[in-house]
Amino acid sequence: MDFDDRCHKLIDGGGSELETESAGEAEDEDEEGHEYGYKDVEWTEDDQKNLTDLGTSEIERNKAIASKQEINKRFKEVKDRADIKEKIEALKVEINNSEMPTIGNLDDALKEKTVKVEKEIKFEKAKVLKSMGLDETPVLGFQSKVEELNEEINEGIEDVIRLSDLKSKVELLKLKKEL
Repeated sequence: MDFDDRCHKLIDGGGSELETESAGEAEDEDEEGHEYGYKDVEWTEDDQKNLTDLGTSEIERNKAIASKQEINKRFKEVKDRADIKEKIEALKVEINNSEMPTIGNLDDALKEKTVKVEKEIKFEKAKVLKSMGLDETPVLGFQSKVEELNEEINEGIEDVIRLSDLKSKVELLKLKKEL
């Protein structure tokens, strides 16, 4: 049976019995493979290492997924705690009652309460990470860079707030001038 016949048999689903080939047929098959541009492939140590690494990375990936799912579950438990929910809801009510259009317009006391509640929640989440052995350790220089960026962001926000107040005042002046 030549190469093409075996392909047709395989594609057509013909025969369920395995055929044994004589040494001559195996040599013919080798020659046919080379005739079609196929080359012999040898399994190398690098191939074995790559296969092992692939298996290891898949195991590590599965562990990471399971770990992330556990962290998310524990964070949700923190968020769903009655005391945390109560603080968040009280803060929402207070913000809504302030009738300020944006968070930037809130008075300083309310801003401080917001920051305090946010810190409490972050602290609880940090406790979760510690309990799981995932204590966060800051990279040297990273914390200072984050603080610098936060300052820049806050300055930008303040500038925008000031600009929007300024723009509204300019528009008011234009309207008054027209009257």
